[in-house]
Amino acid sequence: MSKEECRKVTTFVLQELRKQSTQLTVADCGAGIGRISKCLLAGLFDRIDMVEPCAKFLAKVSSV
Repeated sequence: MSKEECRKVTTFVLQELRKQSTQLTVADCGAGIGRISKCLLAGLFDRIDMVEPCAKFLAKVSSV
């Protein structure tokens, strides 16, 4: 899938999800220190539930 196709699919899915709910929540499993949550997911979702079993990574997470 090209980057353009991926962008279009992402836009479509988010639009469809917004029709179902006014607040979108996502789980970032294996969140590490939260880089993906901060750089990608925060711009797409209203709430991010970060799941990370390693306490030393969670200690480094800043507010997303």
